[in-house]
Amino acid sequence: MEYTVGHVKRNTVTGEVAIRNIFPVGTTPQQMMMEWLCAAPNTGPRNTWTQEVEGADWEDLYVPETHVAEPLPPLDPAPPA
Repeated sequence: MEYTVGHVKRNTVTGEVAIRNIFPVGTTPQQMMMEWLCAAPNTGPRNTWTQEVEGADWEDLYVPETHVAEPLPPLDPAPPA
């Protein structure tokens, strides 16, 4: 599954939350570990990859809407007088 920036998941066992950040899906191990930012009240923040948050213990808390921008109206070719 592809996740949108801002998608939030929660680990029901540990209480940790993860938010999908702006880094693109990685192709190297170092890049892949930057896909999600995780934190919990009893641990510091860390980064992880999508495969971890797709586990059975993770539930969706917030799924951002997919927004399709409407086209802008055409520009008025004549400048205001």
